[in-house]
Amino acid sequence: MNDDEIPVQCAIREVNEEVGYDATENVRKSRRFKHEEHGRSSCFFVALNVPMDYKFKPRVRKEIS
Repeated sequence: MNDDEIPVQCAIREVNEEVGYDATENVRKSRRFKHEEHGRSSCFFVALNVPMDYKFKPRVRKEIS
């Protein structure tokens, strides 16, 4: 997470970088889940109505393969 981001902004940015989808309009800020494991915490958001035929593709090199 960047210093100037709130968690939902970070999630939207990461989704866009890693799979090329802008979830800004689909993410539900009220649907947030927190998870802690091994002293680290994660925050998960739900995005609804993502098109089933969307061609997901990383936008940033060396993110995922």
